[in-house]
Amino acid sequence: MDWQGNSGPHNARNAVRADMTQDRRYRRSSIMRMAVHYQLRHCRDMFDVEAVILADRRGLMVAAADEEAELSRVLSAYAPLLTRASDRPTQARIMESINGYLPSTLREQLSVRRFDVMGEELFLCTLGGCGARKEMATCRAVSGVRRIVLGMTEATRRSAMAAA
Repeated sequence: MDWQGNSGPHNARNAVRADMTQDRRYRRSSIMRMAVHYQLRHCRDMFDVEAVILADRRGLMVAAADEEAELSRVLSAYAPLLTRASDRPTQARIMESINGYLPSTLREQLSVRRFDVMGEELFLCTLGGCGARKEMATCRAVSGVRRIVLGMTEATRRSAMAAA
């Protein structure tokens, strides 16, 4: 029930989001990899997508919402290739390879975004969810990764200067 005495699915959804936000605020880490993992898991849960994965330019998984899943390892390996494939036939061949590991994965289900943080080329891969939710999860995850990396780098720089 809300403050006006109304109840229903809309209020239940808001309660779940409030719980997720509260949990995210308590779930912090000073270890960059864990902080990114928490960020990706939060984006996956908040936007109801199947997977959110961060990969480096070599296709190695940096972090994922579910780091144990075979899905995360496969998609991180192919993420750089998908962003570099400029034509549909090449993308189709890459998707055929992905389907060898993850049957029935469609290109439309997949969003891969290339971005840079401090000169490092990274790839954020999101799978599942409707188009808008998938894109919102991708954008939120990219901005969160940037914020975490830059914030922790700045904190490290400040502590090194204070120690000197």
